[in-house]
Amino acid sequence: MKELRKILIQLFTAYWLIYVLSKCLLNYFEGDEMEVVDAMLLGLGWGLFPSLGSYYGLSQVVMPKLRYLESEGLEEPPFFEKRTESVPNENGAITFADLEESCRKSYVVTFVHRDEGTIKMRTKLSFWSWGVGYFVRFDDASQAITIVSIPISTRNRRVEQDVKRLRALVEGGASNGLC
Repeated sequence: MKELRKILIQLFTAYWLIYVLSKCLLNYFEGDEMEVVDAMLLGLGWGLFPSLGSYYGLSQVVMPKLRYLESEGLEEPPFFEKRTESVPNENGAITFADLEESCRKSYVVTFVHRDEGTIKMRTKLSFWSWGVGYFVRFDDASQAITIVSIPISTRNRRVEQDVKRLRALVEGGASNGLC
């Protein structure tokens, strides 16, 4: 959630700077007296309202997914936009400990339940990419690893790339005997 707060502060700052700079440039080209302090104070409102609108949108779309990933629930994600894949773990080529270790190197692991063989993780959030969340279930009985991917934002172009990267990580670890 700290990353989300950081993104919202960046968004507010961008809106505020755009307003202040455009107001100062407009006053300069019109030949009016520049009142920078007034533009800065008025810019607070022009930066705050779009940021609050963005926060409302994020609280409806992004925050439930982040809360799910950070929760201790062991059920699969209830979201509509999810994709489930199964990767075979033939002859127990990869252990849960190896899988967990490799996931910690490449992702932000938010929850691990070793007894149930469950890992919840996500990619890093940024201003330009909201990333992908994952629910990974390691099942020794069926010798399969189930990967459920959840796009954090509904319009994420990198979801397919991230899912392929995780699948390659798991398959590579299974074929090499380590992750």
